Amino acid sequence: MRRVLVPVLFCLVLIPSAWLAWRSRDAPHLGFFHDDSLFWVCARSLAGGGGYRIQSLPGEPYQTKYPPLYPLLLAAVWKLNPAFPNNLPLAVLSSWLTLVACLLAARVAFRDLGAGPNGAWVLSGALALSPYYALCGISLLSELPFTCLSLAALALIERARGPSRGVGLAVVAGLVASAACLTRTVGLALLAAGPLVFLIEKQYRRAAAFALAMLPGAAWLLWTHAHRLARPDAVALYYTDYLGYWVHDGTAGNIAVLLWRNLDNLLLAIGGMFVFGLGDSFAGKSLARVLAVAAVVGTARLWRRSGATAYVLFTAGCLLALLFWNYSPDQRFIVPVFPVLLGGFWAELRRLAGKLRAAFLGRAMGERVVAGAISLALTALLYLAGARAYGGLFSALPAFVAQQRATVADYRTAYRWIAANTPPNAALLAYMDPILYLYTGRQACRLVISPGLRRADDRRAVEAVLAGVVDFAHRQKLSYAVLAPEDLHAEFTDQERLAAHSLFRANPRLRRVFEAGGVSVCRIE
Repeated sequence: MRRVLVPVLFCLVLIPSAWLAWRSRDAPHLGFFHDDSLFWVCARSLAGGGGYRIQSLPGEPYQTKYPPLYPLLLAAVWKLNPAFPNNLPLAVLSSWLTLVACLLAARVAFRDLGAGPNGAWVLSGALALSPYYALCGISLLSELPFTCLSLAALALIERARGPSRGVGLAVVAGLVASAACLTRTVGLALLAAGPLVFLIEKQYRRAAAFALAMLPGAAWLLWTHAHRLARPDAVALYYTDYLGYWVHDGTAGNIAVLLWRNLDNLLLAIGGMFVFGLGDSFAGKSLARVLAVAAVVGTARLWRRSGATAYVLFTAGCLLALLFWNYSPDQRFIVPVFPVLLGGFWAELRRLAGKLRAAFLGRAMGERVVAGAISLALTALLYLAGARAYGGLFSALPAFVAQQRATVADYRTAYRWIAANTPPNAALLAYMDPILYLYTGRQACRLVISPGLRRADDRRAVEAVLAGVVDFAHRQKLSYAVLAPEDLHAEFTDQERLAAHSLFRANPRLRRVFEAGGVSVCRIE
């Protein structure tokens, strides 16, 4: 009965994400994260034999920022159906299937982390009902493929440590880890975690075998060095070079402020993964920090009990990289390590449940009262997490997709005008630059705003960048601009974003030649 019931229940918890994927199969939100549309454009280039290039960017430089494995997988979709946007449903289906594979890989990880057979299914079901995982499951992002590959590599590393295992399994683990590195740059954490695990066990041959098997992943760095632009400006660095843009942004000169801000944002992101939509209130942030600390502490204790060293080292490496990143980490970047943190949180809950049980069985009335209060608080937390997850899956995410679909309608009207009324070699300023290219064939780039200015709260410097948009466009040899109220949503708050849009519209050197709803096409003078 259990063998039948468990798969049936697992299929049931997949229904919300599958329903969401079906409703958003036309991918109206493509481009919202920007790198999702860049993946899609690079996949088109690979499928068409153009090489690994950013075809949407003027000059079509090589894509030396994002590793190529995920765009290669998306290129298969372009091969099957090269007609855009009719191929988007197939792309969304591939993304949702990756979510299913990721959940199965997470179940193995939970078993390795000591959750037990039933606990592993429960935690996998919790991931399936997470709005953030569901959002990744309908988006062309590399988080889920990377999570799947990294968890598979970590599971293989743990098994290769066994006394009856040989060098062969370490080689397989290294090859899978290499694939993870070719999916996301942060996969290099596996290059450090894998050999270190074997070295701790004094398994030197396995450490060497693992490291050698990861050479294809490390070779990506050599390829990027050979194909990097000779004299890139800030825009080229933003599109093609993580480290180069990090240096250009002046991050090293303000490292203390960066670490302090990112540490708090990291805690908020981890805590927000447990309860969807906690918001920016004092209570919401406080709860997020408490949940994050509990998850980190639980993971550390779990490591001492289960000995799952590879999982913990990999998670620590990824979180450390986010601390030094020049952008503020959010929930999306916690997705690859959240299974380990969730396993730690689960272990902490089980430890707390044991203490509560002992308190209820004891004779001290005071301990029973305290245990009852804590039990009520935990029940309220579970109810809040469940209610927020339900609201995210069936209200917030469908509303987000519907809003993007309405916005895309105005964009497509503007794109048709651009395709019919601008020269084929015209280059444009557009926040949704890869999407504009896919619909019109016109190359474009966005206004790049340094995150260092945001960290320094230098409002005047930011306003100067916005006011100098025309000069920026002339330096990039852009002749038209596409403006919309939704522009700069990743950089600014809603109020700041609307103020920037008003500033653009008031610029006399941006002459409007077409307007569709809230989307304007301007000639740059």
